[in-house]
Amino acid sequence: MTGLKNRYSSAEWDRRFAGLTAFKKARGHSNVPRLWPENPELARWAQWVRNNLASLSVDQLRKIYDIGFAPALFGDWLPRFLELAEFKEKHGHCRVPDDWKENRSLGRWVTRQRRKFRLGKLLSECKRLLDQLDFEWKPGQSHLVERWRKYYEELKAFKRRFAHCRVRRGWQENGPLANWVLKQRGEFRLRKIWPERKRLLDQLGFEWNVRAESWKKRYEELKTFKRRFGHCCVPQGRQENKALASWVLKQRGKFCLRKIWPERRRLLDQLGFEWKVHAESWRKRYEELKAFKRRFGHCRVPEKWKENRPLGSWVVMQRWEFRRRRFSPERKRLLDQLGFDWDPMARRWSAFR
Repeated sequence: MTGLKNRYSSAEWDRRFAGLTAFKKARGHSNVPRLWPENPELARWAQWVRNNLASLSVDQLRKIYDIGFAPALFGDWLPRFLELAEFKEKHGHCRVPDDWKENRSLGRWVTRQRRKFRLGKLLSECKRLLDQLDFEWKPGQSHLVERWRKYYEELKAFKRRFAHCRVRRGWQENGPLANWVLKQRGEFRLRKIWPERKRLLDQLGFEWNVRAESWKKRYEELKTFKRRFGHCCVPQGRQENKALASWVLKQRGKFCLRKIWPERRRLLDQLGFEWKVHAESWRKRYEELKAFKRRFGHCRVPEKWKENRPLGSWVVMQRWEFRRRRFSPERKRLLDQLGFDWDPMARRWSAFR
């Protein structure tokens, strides 16, 4: 419409059209000659309309079509376009079904326009006119955009209610929303999500990798456990730390299968994490040794101590592994805190000197 406003105002256009109506009434047709000396202004206007048909409004197009003033280039095309404009006024969109019973030919015509556009065969003037109607060149895309916005608003409501965006899979209140959230994460991983959609979800604090967030949460819980108890061997079977204990076992399992991420292993190593499955057995003996130390004031458990033979054997095994340099620094640190005697024989010989 910009070209029209620059050349003819609405009042001027109506005045020229009135001249065209008078021309047809007098001569029986609307083909004003390009160089008509009787009315040069009307001739120039008519020629401008022929060259700038795509700049006219739908109402103006309807007027010139009704009077029979339609350039040959648009002769068969214009009536279908006006039918589509009428459809848009009635239904609010241009998505005419292929098999629309009221006007099957219009549905097929709409499909042809999209096909010509995809093949690069649609005239630019035709595209400009269809764009005036907000013609959807990919009708499914518009529907998907509306659907995406609908679920986004539902996610905003979910966030207001629960203070996060982690909609669980199979959530009974709104299963489709849960599936939609999963789909957004999938598109993000495949780098297919639109930047604008990512920006909107980021504004809600959307978590793109829930597993990573869950891992960080458990890791922080393990750090708290370590500060409290001095180790990372979370006991199994206790209700207090049941989820954390399961998580610890899972990390060891991934380590054994060589599937743990290097960065995660590095973070757990910083806590002195025990990777071997028998770590909890080691921790159990360590606690027994602490109790022995409180009772007797030292860690020299006899190898065949009747009250707890497994503890005596365990103490001997710690010294054996230490001598063969197979001992983890974290375990040595813990035993050193108890004043563990790594070489009792050497201590005895030094006492006789």
